[in-house]
Amino acid sequence: KLSWKQLGILFVPFAAAYLVLLVYRAASAAHDDSPMLFDRYALGLLLVALICLVRLFQDRIRPRLPLVSSVLILIMAAYGIAVTHNTFALYRARVVMAAKLRAANVPDTIVDQGWDHNLTVELQYAPYLNDPLIVLPAGAYTPPAPLPAGKCSMAFHEAMPHIRPVYAVSFDPNACYGAAPFAPIHYSRWLASQPGTLYVVRYTPPSKP
Repeated sequence: KLSWKQLGILFVPFAAAYLVLLVYRAASAAHDDSPMLFDRYALGLLLVALICLVRLFQDRIRPRLPLVSSVLILIMAAYGIAVTHNTFALYRARVVMAAKLRAANVPDTIVDQGWDHNLTVELQYAPYLNDPLIVLPAGAYTPPAPLPAGKCSMAFHEAMPHIRPVYAVSFDPNACYGAAPFAPIHYSRWLASQPGTLYVVRYTPPSKP
């Protein structure tokens, strides 16, 4: 087993650099008044803490972990596999939904499919994301037109001025201004009582006849 000195050589530089990056990220988020620091960013430090706790257990209690720890590892592994499956199934469903809307002559630029999908759409129409911090080329930043006032809001709209949503993809058919006339997409979810479903909803109120 590794000594505490060896663990220190392995983990102290990593943990120190990681903390510096987290502090910089937190300071940037506070300056921009945006929630850009999330709890998942602590996962790297949690791994270091877990290894140190196991090493402490070997020093203070006994050199081998009890058999029950293997059961807990299997449970977490099964849960991780299920969550990974669900995530990939959701992303496949989003791709199918995007293709379905394009087949119905609905361009990607009028659908809010979530910030990560929207970013890829924006980069098909612009060489960079719209950001006031861009220095080169000079004058690259363009203040985006405001979104229509209403129940919906698009994340990072300022960075994606080419997207002017008329529809949005949602887990809730009653979100925004209710379901649009497109069939939902279902996808597999392990450890869930029923499959997941994606709906197309209206971003703005339906026009009156």
